Amino acid sequence: MPQEFSPRVRRHFRELGVSFVLREIDAFWSDEGFTRAGPVTVEQGERRTRWAEYEMSVDWTDPAHLERVARVYEQVLPEVGSPELQATMVILARDGWTMTSLQQIRPSEPAPRLNHTPAAAVETTPLMGRRYLLDLNPVGEGGFGAVFFATDTFARFGDPKRVAVKKLLPQALSNADAARRFRREIKIISGLSHPNVLPILDSGQDDADGDWYAMPIADGGSLKDLVPDGIGLDTAEVLEVLRQVAAGIQHLHTRDTIHRDLTPGNVLLVDGTWMVSDFGLSVAEEWATGFQTTSVFGMGTGGFISPEQATSFKDVTHVTDIYSLGKLTQYMTTGNWPTSPVLANNALHGIIQRATQHDPDDRHQNVGDFLAAVEIELGKPPAGPETPMDVAERYIRGLRAGAISRPEAKEIMDWMRLLDPSASRNAEHILNVGSAFTWEALKTMWAVDPGAFEYIIRAFCKVVLDDGDLGFAGVDAPARVIYWADSVAQSPSIRQIVITSLCLLGSSYNRWMVADLIDTILKSTNVKTLDEPTLSGFRAAGDSAAEWALSGKDFENYNRRLGAWLTMFTPAGMEFLKSQQAT
Repeated sequence: MPQEFSPRVRRHFRELGVSFVLREIDAFWSDEGFTRAGPVTVEQGERRTRWAEYEMSVDWTDPAHLERVARVYEQVLPEVGSPELQATMVILARDGWTMTSLQQIRPSEPAPRLNHTPAAAVETTPLMGRRYLLDLNPVGEGGFGAVFFATDTFARFGDPKRVAVKKLLPQALSNADAARRFRREIKIISGLSHPNVLPILDSGQDDADGDWYAMPIADGGSLKDLVPDGIGLDTAEVLEVLRQVAAGIQHLHTRDTIHRDLTPGNVLLVDGTWMVSDFGLSVAEEWATGFQTTSVFGMGTGGFISPEQATSFKDVTHVTDIYSLGKLTQYMTTGNWPTSPVLANNALHGIIQRATQHDPDDRHQNVGDFLAAVEIELGKPPAGPETPMDVAERYIRGLRAGAISRPEAKEIMDWMRLLDPSASRNAEHILNVGSAFTWEALKTMWAVDPGAFEYIIRAFCKVVLDDGDLGFAGVDAPARVIYWADSVAQSPSIRQIVITSLCLLGSSYNRWMVADLIDTILKSTNVKTLDEPTLSGFRAAGDSAAEWALSGKDFENYNRRLGAWLTMFTPAGMEFLKSQQAT
């Protein structure tokens, strides 16, 4: 059982934590009862100093302190599914810690649960999860669960003070199937991260109320609230809603997850963005064939449930959501519950009719195909031939909508290879399209044509470094794309480009987040064929940029050969080399 967080783990989380601003760092630590014990002098900036001052107030052998520190660390964890999170999990595991599916840091089994005594006010107040004060009456109830508005008594700077909390109804707590389905809902949402998917803000389990989770309040209401009865929305509104809802559903499908209950009441407007919600019937696609129809037969919402789902969960695939998308479109264009066939005078009659075919094989086979058909029917055609800017904007929309197909990946790479990065207008297109790349898109591109992939990554890096006016915050998106390119390719030639580009980019803007990306690359380098390209990348960046990137890093976290080579870029190593050259 781990008795404390080792210095290696502390250093790692310190590097994650300093990507936040000072007021956020203060909130993370002070909310858990820690105070600054400084002054401490730490190189590389005020935020690292601030973080270290809080660390000085921790008793690293006290289990209660460790549990509170774990909650601080949970606030700075990288994005779910990211390579940075995987590296964090490895570092924690080395020292006997693990991370739950809800991103909670706990001692590895069989260590006992750490005890933490909350503040007196929390002890005497019946709060959900010792944090959320629920309103007296629910705002909505289903067959097994209820949603309450609640006040977050520990809301930090920038966090919503009012949230929605979903929990099982009292009569459902003893229903094993309902409890299992609710826990599955929490697990599924926790694994999703997309602007058009309603996120989980917090979750837990109380002795009295069982499992629960908190989520943002839909301040704009649901689609059911906003579609005028018997009238429907205008064309522009339908197109905008479908773009966002389709992007959310596409994200689910790229994670092999099916929603199975896409209805107007489950499409919510949160702070101006349409989000897909309510994953109570969601299931990983590979699980669907294992369901017994006797216990979950026919679940769904009338008018939106596909014929195969109404008959048997064993026949459900992601195309069931295409059927629901078609019915959702029918509802938005008519304002009527879609229990009858779509009328022929509906502008989207053909698209709705195909999406809602009885045979799943006769429908659009993915969300992208469905949305493309809607775009063609409702979107305004270009006044003339498509310009490079039109093409760039079309590619950016497609990349933001979710995963791209292999033909789409080839089309994007072929187009980018025709652009001369030295021409300012072309450079702008390369920067904008490249910055929209996702990890999944890069993976597909690499699989389609590694040669073209390397060419566009070189062009993208050149444009990023030549720009000179990205601004401090504008560095992050290009830096992540460059980092993901290395993660996807694991190629010597790509590795050299990536290391050189990240060193120069980060040092130019003094953006420590970029140094963290470099550190993550180095920690995960366990293939000897990548050691020399890594070293060459630092050499090509120059002494100053390399020293900036490696300053304060613990070379013991890297493989032995690479760590030994990289010492030459430290001040001491450079002095040694200069003395050798002088003699």
